[in-house]
Amino acid sequence: MFTSPNTRTPKRGRHPAARGPRLLPAALTMALSATVLTSLTTSTPASAATQATYYVSPSGDDSNAGTITAPFKTLQHARDVVRTVDSDMTGDINVFLRGGTYPVSGTIDFTSADSGTNGHHVVYAAYQNEKPVLDGGVQVTGWTQHSGNIWKATLNRNDKLRALYVNDKRAQMASKTINSAGCYGTYSVTAGQAPWAWESGSQCDGAKYSLSDLPAIASN
Repeated sequence: MFTSPNTRTPKRGRHPAARGPRLLPAALTMALSATVLTSLTTSTPASAATQATYYVSPSGDDSNAGTITAPFKTLQHARDVVRTVDSDMTGDINVFLRGGTYPVSGTIDFTSADSGTNGHHVVYAAYQNEKPVLDGGVQVTGWTQHSGNIWKATLNRNDKLRALYVNDKRAQMASKTINSAGCYGTYSVTAGQAPWAWESGSQCDGAKYSLSDLPAIASN
């Protein structure tokens, strides 16, 4: 559960893995802004008054009214609706997320505009006994067998691949160990030539490797 000021701090649940091999977008991992929505498993706290209650469901529609029978589809839309009614609150505003997976393709920001007012709270929480999951993973397709138990796929993306999950478990990405063919150039330091130069000496300026040892990298 989290709330905006007059608010509470979110907690993280399970990682956003899931349907087959997938990767987590960089920085989104999962950056849902300063108030990252990570786990919604706690019921709403008691309140003397409730101004409004909204519901969100993966099977909903953002053109709906946000009721339990006609829920919104996205957390972003629920946040935007709350912003239209939280400037002069007469009671708590509750947003319940129904169970299921919510795909997240970018940062979800919560700012001072999402704060409770007049001593009341804006509360986001999981619907009772249900587990909503905000999923920032991107499914990787087009897998082919490289050799043995090594599989490969092309990623058409600019962000670096930071984590890969297969069947809800973090996978070990392929790696290769190569040995240096020796030094490439040297650099020398004379003690006292700069504040960081505590002693004199010479070291390798670089390392040499055989092109045959390195995997072919056409881009990225």
